[in-house]
This record gives sequence, C-alpha cells and structure tokens, in this order.
Amino acid sequence: GRGSLRSTSRERPHETDQGFSRDRHRRNHENCSRPQSRGHYRGQYRGRGRGRGGGAHHRGPSFGFTEAYLQKLLSKDPRDMTVEIAGKADDLSAFLDRRGISDNVVRLVLDVLAHACESSADQFVSDVLLCVLDSNFFRTDITTYIVRLPRLVLTEDYHKILNDINNLLAIFQQLLMKFQSRVTDLMMLDSLQGAVTSIALQTGDTTLSTSVKKLVEQRNTIMHKRVNEKAAVADTT
Repeated sequence: GRGSLRSTSRERPHETDQGFSRDRHRRNHENCSRPQSRGHYRGQYRGRGRGRGGGAHHRGPSFGFTEAYLQKLLSKDPRDMTVEIAGKADDLSAFLDRRGISDNVVRLVLDVLAHACESSADQFVSDVLLCVLDSNFFRTDITTYIVRLPRLVLTEDYHKILNDINNLLAIFQQLLMKFQSRVTDLMMLDSLQGAVTSIALQTGDTTLSTSVKKLVEQRNTIMHKRVNEKAAVADTT
C-alpha cells in the first residue's frame, strides 16, 4: 500500500495539447452534465443493480470499462492513461453510474482515479474528474465505502485500507484544486475524517489523520471564502 499522500504534479499540459484539450473539455462537460431521458441508458448494463431497473444503461455501443480494462489502465503512464479515458467520457460516465458496484471494483476505480491524478495532462484530469463528480459512483458508492472503512479494517488487509485512503486523499485534493465552485459536493470529507479517526483508535496508527485534517480545513476555507464573496456581491446590489 502507499504509505503517504500521493504527490500530484502541477505541470501544465504540453502546448500542443492545450487547444485540443479545451475543445475536449467543453464536449466532455456537455456529455457529463447534460440531463438524460429516463430511457437513455436502457439496454447496456444489465447486472444485479440495486433499485428499480438494475442500474444505469448506456445507449449504443460501449467501449466497456470492465475490470480487466481498468487493471490494464494501471500499467500505463498516468498521462497516456488520462488522455485515453478522457476521450471516452460517455463510456466512463455510463460505467460510474452503474448500481451495485462491489468493493473490489470501488477499490479498482479509486486506484485508476488516483493514478490519473498523477498525470501532467492537467486539462484531461479535469475532464475525468468532472465525470466523476457527476456520477452515482461519487454520490453513493464512495460515500458508502468511506462509512464502512472502520469495519473493513477488522476483516481486510490493513495495507489495502491505507491504499484506499491515500487514493481518496489524492482524488479529493485534485477536486478541491480544480472545482472550487462545487466545494459543497465534498462534504463527505467529514465522513472520511471520522473514518480515519475511528481507524486510528483501533490501530494506533495516526499517519493519515493530519492529511485528512488539512483537506477538511482547506475545504472549509474555500467554503467560507465563497460565502464572503457572495455576501460582498449582495451588499453592492
């Protein structure tokens, strides 16, 4: 497992990528954010999903974000991997909107996303994370998994749990940097802090407590800044 918070590169993409990246970011934002009709995803993923309809279904041919494909992505250079999956935003969104994702797949997706956060292709990282923010995986699966972490410590390999937490920290760090306007979507950081505190009490390992605390404080600072900015605008109108 990774023993410390991942470092994320602040290097900007090569100049030759910038125009292409902006166009792709615009298209991906539209793909990830556009409301879909109730029948939009019918017919692609028919698994044992929770809830009515068995989960999200993707219209038309899908590239297929299978477990084998995700494992293969981890062997690639972070930049190459991020450019590849950013170019398949529709398929990524369909995969992340599935219901009933297992713990193993949650962990695998966290591995891939944290690997993407190491990429120097900054705009493509934003494209990928935007799809994540708008997904059921982010709203439901990550939150549920975080709440269960203290119990999983009792039955799972502790190094796997540490790896998962480090991945979450790397992902949340990038989200705070790139999407400050959606900082209220990151309230689950409080749950992560609570989970890490509980794990520390069980194991005596406080290694990650400081890192989580810093992220929570960073989020709170951004939230207060935005509240003050809105108040200042209101006072001038």
